[in-house]
Amino acid sequence: MSRYIIGEQHQHPHEFLSDVILGLNDGIVTTLVFVLSVAGVSRSDTSIALAGIAEMLAGGVSMFLGAYMSSRTERDAAQYQISIERHEIEHEPDEEREELRRIYSEKGFSGRQLSGIVDHLTSDPEPAEVA
Repeated sequence: MSRYIIGEQHQHPHEFLSDVILGLNDGIVTTLVFVLSVAGVSRSDTSIALAGIAEMLAGGVSMFLGAYMSSRTERDAAQYQISIERHEIEHEPDEEREELRRIYSEKGFSGRQLSGIVDHLTSDPEPAEVA
């Protein structure tokens, strides 16, 4: 599911929290498996605890960074798509009007209502790009 909504210009706090929870959850699960594996071959409780803590931190940081990079890439891709739409609105207005007509027709609008929506959205280039 996309966390970046076209038109939103800021990140919501729950997105960061989601990345943290994902990292912690993965860190805990992989740590448990790792510690159980180390415990099976090790005789020292200290080495098991240190190995578990090190793996938990490494796994959590790894998952957090992976989730962060994923959401950042998703946002960058959305920004790129917006820039393409801006270019098309400016240089290919007829094609963009037809694209809007198709989009809103698929949403169930027709006739004068559909024409009114398309006319309204294309009267100002900024709102048209978020349709």
